[in-house]
Amino acid sequence: MILARALMNDPELIILDEPTTGLDPQVRHLIWDRLLELKERGITLLLTTHYMDEAQKLCDQILIMDEGRSVDVGTPGELIRGHVPPYVLELRTDRARTAEIVSRFGHLEHQASGQNLYFYGRATEEFDQLYGAYPDVEHLLRPASLEDVFLKLTGREIRQ
Repeated sequence: MILARALMNDPELIILDEPTTGLDPQVRHLIWDRLLELKERGITLLLTTHYMDEAQKLCDQILIMDEGRSVDVGTPGELIRGHVPPYVLELRTDRARTAEIVSRFGHLEHQASGQNLYFYGRATEEFDQLYGAYPDVEHLLRPASLEDVFLKLTGREIRQ
């Protein structure tokens, strides 16, 4: 493994380009644990990744780039607090239902992407009426993440 070879000379800096691409979840988490141990030993990691959960878990400072340009920089917490409310309610539904939901609850901050609607709120109680109105719609209530920040800053559409 390349990571093992990189550690042979007890480096002060390790540069990692997409270190967990294509790995299954067990191996990916083992790699993350090893990288966190290296950080604790004082080794600096410079990491490029498309996996925002990986960046959020491993990085002290994050530079978000879009089309080769710097969009923002900060700690994971600073970026999340600075760009999105603390809670996200994800809904999965068809386009007709999406239009209906947005017409009723469009006053809440939201984004649409395909069959998914993302509502953002400062408290979970902000979503109570929406839950009540659509109990049959598949949903997930979760804390905001670095991925939400990335998608807000760079957009949800695919570009070339």
